[in-house]
Amino acid sequence: MKNAFNFYKYPVLLTCFVLILAGCNKLEDFGDLNVNPYATTTPVTQNLLTGVLRNLPGTVNSDIGALYAQHVSDVQYTDGGRFLDRNFSYAGLYQGPLMSLQMIIDINSNPETAPSAVTGGSNANQIAVARILKAYFFWHITNRWGDVPYFDALKRGENLTPKFDKQEDIIADLFKELKEAENQFDGGVPVVGDIFLEGDAERWKLFSSSLRLLMALRLSKADPAWGKTEFLDAVASGVIMDESESFYYQHLAETANQNAWYGRYLTRFDYAVSEPFLDVLQDLDDPRIPALADLPLNGNSNYVVMPYGLISTSCIPNNSDSFVVSGLR
Repeated sequence: MKNAFNFYKYPVLLTCFVLILAGCNKLEDFGDLNVNPYATTTPVTQNLLTGVLRNLPGTVNSDIGALYAQHVSDVQYTDGGRFLDRNFSYAGLYQGPLMSLQMIIDINSNPETAPSAVTGGSNANQIAVARILKAYFFWHITNRWGDVPYFDALKRGENLTPKFDKQEDIIADLFKELKEAENQFDGGVPVVGDIFLEGDAERWKLFSSSLRLLMALRLSKADPAWGKTEFLDAVASGVIMDESESFYYQHLAETANQNAWYGRYLTRFDYAVSEPFLDVLQDLDDPRIPALADLPLNGNSNYVVMPYGLISTSCIPNNSDSFVVSGLR
């Protein structure tokens, strides 16, 4: 028939028509067809912790802070220094490390799951470490973005639109969380999967109180009295007093775990020391200059810095610039 509709010319419509005629069972009728038999249905807390710790370097070695503070200048690609191509979001921190830390806390707090979670260390020790790291990440977030979701955040399906909380309220709660976490370690089995402090509870307490010290110093700019109180409280708890007590993240040689600043100079030279930054250091006769900047590779005995915000640097040879000192990368 000339006017008959030809389904075979429209395969998508044909498929829909067949499905309508045949009907479709509900999703649960497919049984375990889409279930991965090798995947665990219960998160492994020590693996969650390791994953979280691998996010730690990103809070301190990002190029964004150094670039926008004009400590470094672009060498290869100059859009960043002219504020043309940078987007910022804290979503990844909520969806990644913060959500994992909340899961560690929830699993170790739930009477039904806590007994099986002890393979990752005592429940109290796991919760304490997770609370300290959670406070660390939230402090980093509120330092960058100010008022952010905090008290109603990380509740998954229970609240998909958490309200924004005032920064001062967040800071107050972070001090509380850190103090409580320091007192929560129970002397039981150390946490497993700790690639940062190897499950050493005393080191975690020192990290926490030293973090409170830094928080208090920053707070003192806005509220001197409150900052002083928290500062003295942190000192009384014990903070870093010697270089041997310093905290550092141990990077590896493999690409996936190498220092980001090291990677930025493997196949190209992304950043040189910025002219505004070195000008200030030289005006102050700052003794740290050799620890921050290398001399040019062309043999020049003077530091040569890169102007900030250039449209193009193609006319400037790489070996004529002072790069970030090799010891920092």
